[in-house]
Amino acid sequence: MISIDRSRPPETPELPSFRLPQVGELSLPNGLSVVLVEDHRFPLVSVRLGFDAGSKYEPAELTGLADTTAEVMPEGTGTRTAREIADAITGIGGSIRADASPDSMLVSGNALSENLDQLLELLADVVRNAAFPEEEVELRKQNRKQELLAQLSDAGYLADERTNALVFDGHPYARQEPTLDSIDRLDRAAVIAFRDRCLAPNKATLVLAGDFPANAVDLLQKHF
Repeated sequence: MISIDRSRPPETPELPSFRLPQVGELSLPNGLSVVLVEDHRFPLVSVRLGFDAGSKYEPAELTGLADTTAEVMPEGTGTRTAREIADAITGIGGSIRADASPDSMLVSGNALSENLDQLLELLADVVRNAAFPEEEVELRKQNRKQELLAQLSDAGYLADERTNALVFDGHPYARQEPTLDSIDRLDRAAVIAFRDRCLAPNKATLVLAGDFPANAVDLLQKHF
């Protein structure tokens, strides 16, 4: 039988020291800021492309525009359908998605390290050449209406909505969620105009993290 001395706290070993990965920063000729976080522990790479393009830049009557732009962006480009994009990113063991917040829009991608070139090519195609098909915009609008109707039946959502209106009165933060009317006003032309106005290289930062090769900067310049 093991005897335990309960008069003394258990002893734990010292925590191992943590060393931050090597970080580098540079700017591409088009003004895109790049942050490189090198980490060779796993054969994976992650890309985060953030734009100063959040919902606070929406017109008041088009609340929900940034979110719609982000949601529909990966759903087809000038040369690829939504299915072709999905098949291509799945084929390299990766993923691509876009999200909007009040302050920014983030396009993210992940893949195996050996497929970095293909990942960057797909990500650049989605960001630069998104077609925003009419049927995808309409589908997103209908889905968002159903989501909003469910939210409007939740007391917590209504309380948060009212709190934002009181705390941020007069500021775009006061309208962080769309209305049924603002969703109806959205169309493909508004989405494209928002993309063209806000998604510019000199208003963005790209973070590349993981087990990337020595020619990673060359690949970034090739695609972005």
